[in-house]
Amino acid sequence: MKQFRILVSILIFAFAVLSSACATATPTPAPSTAQPLTTPVPGATAVPAALGSPVVVNGKTLFYIRARVGSITPEDRARIISQRIETIARNPFRTNLQVKAVDSDAGTDLYIENDLIL
Repeated sequence: MKQFRILVSILIFAFAVLSSACATATPTPAPSTAQPLTTPVPGATAVPAALGSPVVVNGKTLFYIRARVGSITPEDRARIISQRIETIARNPFRTNLQVKAVDSDAGTDLYIENDLIL
């Protein structure tokens, strides 16, 4: 459980750093025909569509996903990210995990060891 808490803390910190770097970018306004996010993420509470879809791990919202990537909706991305984090956290043989941010042409990727998280 201690390892899980450390992992979640590291992920929150890494996401905060990535979010602050992206905060200076001007967001593209959504088209007027955009529909609000309606697909709930299991274990998440209802949030305004402007916040995006919550990434929930162990009943705790870590951050929100607002953009789709290709055909993957923000709801699906949030669910996939939650599952990836939970899978890594449940593995008792993974210790001293290294979290790293890697810049790419499409943005910044977040890895735990060699596993892509975000």
